[in-house]
Amino acid sequence: MKNKSILFGITVSLMLIIPIWVVDYFVYNSIMNTIIPVSLIFGTVVALRHTESVTWYRRLLALAIIGGAIYFVIPTYTISEAEVAIHQSLQEDVTLFQLDNTPMERDGFDPLSPKLFYTFRVIESKGSEYILMFNPDSGESFKKSG
Repeated sequence: MKNKSILFGITVSLMLIIPIWVVDYFVYNSIMNTIIPVSLIFGTVVALRHTESVTWYRRLLALAIIGGAIYFVIPTYTISEAEVAIHQSLQEDVTLFQLDNTPMERDGFDPLSPKLFYTFRVIESKGSEYILMFNPDSGESFKKSG
């Protein structure tokens, strides 16, 4: 009986975690800080499985905690919104090529913010090119030095 309980907890956890990872990969180019929601999902499922009576308000509270954790780690800009914002801010015809994300340097500890910039190779119509980094939270973009 205990093995079924563990298997059920793992199954429920994965049913909640896999969609988060899929959205993170395809929509946000893997910049979301998913460690907090994933940890809360595992913790909540374990807590609910070890509670003798799981009432509707405990389930609702668990969903609210998980939903809040997911909401707070979602960046402001998706990768496609970043591309649109870059095109609008540059006001010229450019071609963008998506590169590997670039790590951010932060002064403090903020577990809810992404730790990566979207990074693009920008090729202008004149033929010049440079690397542009885009902050997925603030929408700021800047040329990479070096």
